[in-house]
Amino acid sequence: MTELIVAKDFTKVPVRKRGIVTVPGEMAKFACQGARLRDFPLPHRQLQLVFQDAAQRFISQQAKRGYEYWDRDSLLVWGPYPSYEFQKTALHGDEEALRKDDPRLAVPYAKKRAASIGEFADYLLVGTFVAVPVVVES
Repeated sequence: MTELIVAKDFTKVPVRKRGIVTVPGEMAKFACQGARLRDFPLPHRQLQLVFQDAAQRFISQQAKRGYEYWDRDSLLVWGPYPSYEFQKTALHGDEEALRKDDPRLAVPYAKKRAASIGEFADYLLVGTFVAVPVVVES
């Protein structure tokens, strides 16, 4: 039988966690590679407010999972990237054409998918959290 043991005498370890924020394409005009939320330029204030709200929800979700957010400046934003919000952009291809080994049969579906990407964009929120390590024994 597998047992989970959480020992209080273990020190906390840093863990990098990431979350994905999907925004409308017309809002995704700020290209950033590891920008802090407080360092957004003034013309992108609306996008900054969206990220601050998403960051609070991200931090609270990680707290429920046992990760403690300890450094306010460690939350960084990366993006924009093409969105993979499947509820709005996914297209289903012909099942029989996609089962065959010839990848050329999937080209029309890939072109339709590429045309629909511009409607939304994804940004990554990456932060450093701390957690107590869990030892698993069998």
